[in-house]
Amino acid sequence: MTPTELTNSVVNETTGRRSTEDAALSERVDRMLRESHYRPLRQVAWTCEAGRVTLRGVVPSFHLKQVAQSLIGRLPGVAEVDNRLQVVDQFG
Repeated sequence: MTPTELTNSVVNETTGRRSTEDAALSERVDRMLRESHYRPLRQVAWTCEAGRVTLRGVVPSFHLKQVAQSLIGRLPGVAEVDNRLQVVDQFG
């Protein structure tokens, strides 16, 4: 397993169970990020719980941070996006 696969989760931290809705949402998040034309977004990690998607990782620009939030926020079933992506300038 890659570090991203280990991080991506739909397990409810309170009950330790997977929600059917969150599992379906996680599949949509995975598809959206993995099929993105923006390569850095393919490495973003996330968790899903009760419709809240938390994004984690590093992207090279503020623009891509916003793109990730916008793409995920449009998915059916997303109630909230907690965007914890860090912007690290690869040339800085």
